[in-house]
Amino acid sequence: MVDYLDDYTYEGDYLLVAEDGENLRSRKNPIANAASGKFRVNNHAHVIAESEKCNLVFLRHLLNMTDISAYVTGSTQPKLSQSNLCAMKLPLPSMAEQNAIANVLSLFDRKIELNNQLNDYLLAA
Repeated sequence: MVDYLDDYTYEGDYLLVAEDGENLRSRKNPIANAASGKFRVNNHAHVIAESEKCNLVFLRHLLNMTDISAYVTGSTQPKLSQSNLCAMKLPLPSMAEQNAIANVLSLFDRKIELNNQLNDYLLAA
């Protein structure tokens, strides 16, 4: 362990979106990730709370598949500013549709997670 913080700034379910770094251009890893429980966020991530208009699971998948290159600035250190994140025009179906889509995508997420666990187990055996 490198460091430890005994306090937190967030509690609940949120979406963390990368603010800067090479991954904003290469997209080798997801730019949006779920966070839940008690946690602290540094200044390299945007924090999005669930609202009555947007399901966070749906939004996570949407952001991870959307081309955001028009919103990323900087040549040496790519950056997605808060104003550019907020300026994104994303298609948001009704909350009922978002929930239905999120439920299906969550099943796929769980299947991928189980497959990864099985792969790790088989590699260790």
